[in-house]
Amino acid sequence: LCKNRSIRCLELREIGDSDGELVQSITCLEPFFEKNDELKCIVGRKLNMRQSDVISLLVTILSRRQFSVEEIQLIDCKIGDEEIQILLSAFKKHPTIGPKKICLDSNRIGDEGCRTISEYLEDKRVEIELLSLSDNSRITLTGFQHIAKALAGRRRALRKLDVSRNNFGGNLLTPFVEAFSSDPDMIPDELDLTSSTSADTQSWRIFGKLLARRRFPMTAIRLGCNSISHIDLSAFVTAFNSRPRSTPKILDL
Repeated sequence: LCKNRSIRCLELREIGDSDGELVQSITCLEPFFEKNDELKCIVGRKLNMRQSDVISLLVTILSRRQFSVEEIQLIDCKIGDEEIQILLSAFKKHPTIGPKKICLDSNRIGDEGCRTISEYLEDKRVEIELLSLSDNSRITLTGFQHIAKALAGRRRALRKLDVSRNNFGGNLLTPFVEAFSSDPDMIPDELDLTSSTSADTQSWRIFGKLLARRRFPMTAIRLGCNSISHIDLSAFVTAFNSRPRSTPKILDL
């Protein structure tokens, strides 16, 4: 494997978390990580990234590469606020290794981790295009507000933001509208809010008006499983009547 330099994606799945098995596995793959210039995607699923030195070891190896990976997915890897701090601090210290796509679904990230993520997004050297934080139930509206403000202040909008299946415990649309009201074009081109917010009719109307102010329509917005009534939906869709060209290309309810 370490001699093969044409592999573009490596996935590590369900490696045991006892006796440092994951650390040993990553250490064995160190030559592969360093020498394979074609490696563009690293996927970890159901790994125990809370083991001491696992995150540090991974970013140390990546920092030695001459070429960055384009995508890192660490899904259901028990990543909390501390691990996020280590991971993103390394990416900021070595901006050349920072991926354009970061997926951290089904982890244990909370509001403090969101603050760390927002600080990372505010770094002008960061060229991220996709951020996925789906199914991190410890994130509240406060955490989302940190991220929304950071995204609104970037030079270039994200291509996709996924915050679906998070129990934010309130009206997610309010901090969203507050963050992007001055420049709705900074709203990510694809936005997934599936099963993540409860909002009243007025909030859906204001949200629709915000999206209608964009110069170009969003590629997709997903709003399923949010208990949207026909009145809410009517208020949201009616906002695009004055500017039908701003209507999202894909509206998933």
